[in-house]
Amino acid sequence: MTDDTRRQIGVMRGTTLSVTVPPTVVDGDHSFRTISGRTDEDEVVTVTLEAGFTRLRVDGVEAVFDGFRYFPRNPDDYDTVDYRGDPGDAKADFAPDDGGDVWPERLIDTVHAVTDTTVADLIDGLRSGRIEPLPKA
Repeated sequence: MTDDTRRQIGVMRGTTLSVTVPPTVVDGDHSFRTISGRTDEDEVVTVTLEAGFTRLRVDGVEAVFDGFRYFPRNPDDYDTVDYRGDPGDAKADFAPDDGGDVWPERLIDTVHAVTDTTVADLIDGLRSGRIEPLPKA
């Protein structure tokens, strides 16, 4: 699999995000809405995270994918920039898995990955196992 994060990001919409990951990421039960496989020299699968449905354990904290926010470095280019061209500017949002509006202070601080994760971090975390898919609620 390529190390270029731009090649691992598919469709990015406000409530869904498709990313390419190794097949081992989807071993067992998971809450990804859709999964598609691709057979070539790199065996990979594309998983779609959907806001409010995809449950993940992010550095030990159980969270629900809540969409993403994209901040182009040059706001004038907002309508012309390719989202996949600079994934480091896309921030993945998570909500507490218990349905709460805020994270309990005892679980996280302001620099915890669950509150400070880019899309590139999300893909890296899924690939490395630091972010684990959880079963459907």
